[in-house]
Amino acid sequence: MTDFEYRSEEGVAILWVMTISGYDEEMDGEWDEPLGSLSDVEQLIENLEDAYRDDTGAALVRVHGAHGWREFEMERWCPASLRVEP
Repeated sequence: MTDFEYRSEEGVAILWVMTISGYDEEMDGEWDEPLGSLSDVEQLIENLEDAYRDDTGAALVRVHGAHGWREFEMERWCPASLRVEP
């Protein structure tokens, strides 16, 4: 068994980029605040999902992706989706 421990490396910055589409004209595009950790990304997605559900009644129905990117899709009748990449 191999143990793996993540340790940040001095001088290496990991930032996440999130693209929003179909939410509304003001929100669509790249998120303009820095997302420095995966927990920042997860919290932002949860907040956006809650706000969108409150506004439209749509629920998250699919999360898919590979090799560091994820796409979050709302119900079929709803045009919103989020794409997150490191």
